[in-house]
Amino acid sequence: MDQSVIKVPVDVLSNNQPFPRFPHPEVIGEFKMTRDRRVVPGREGAKYLYDDALADGGAVYFDLNKGFETFEDLIDDDKMDLLLDWIVSQAPPGASLKEVLRNADFVCRRGSLVRIASTVFCRDDTWEVVAARVKGVIFLCERETEFWRQKT
Repeated sequence: MDQSVIKVPVDVLSNNQPFPRFPHPEVIGEFKMTRDRRVVPGREGAKYLYDDALADGGAVYFDLNKGFETFEDLIDDDKMDLLLDWIVSQAPPGASLKEVLRNADFVCRRGSLVRIASTVFCRDDTWEVVAARVKGVIFLCERETEFWRQKT
């Protein structure tokens, strides 16, 4: 397998460009992950915050300590497995990968996208991404770095 390392220098001061215009995001699908880490396509179990809940001057009273003793910290080692399970669940018979992904060129987890986009603001935060091209789609997956290991 051909592996290349590309180092991208980031000069925060020279990044004085106008913010690019992006079209409004389009939801192409949703899923939830069960306790046993299975993918369930759809909006089952989705929760919402309604504006009426903010009627008391915008004050929201949540006790963030409630239930903390039963919190289960999930090890985030699935890389892209859950996302790939969802993609497979959405594929009609005979459809190409590009069709299933609505002609997307890149696929990555939301956290990876946030990390890449915030690079210009977090100069000391290092990251590594593995890229694999499959049938015209580039899949990006973060790799653990020494910086990340020290933070956790």
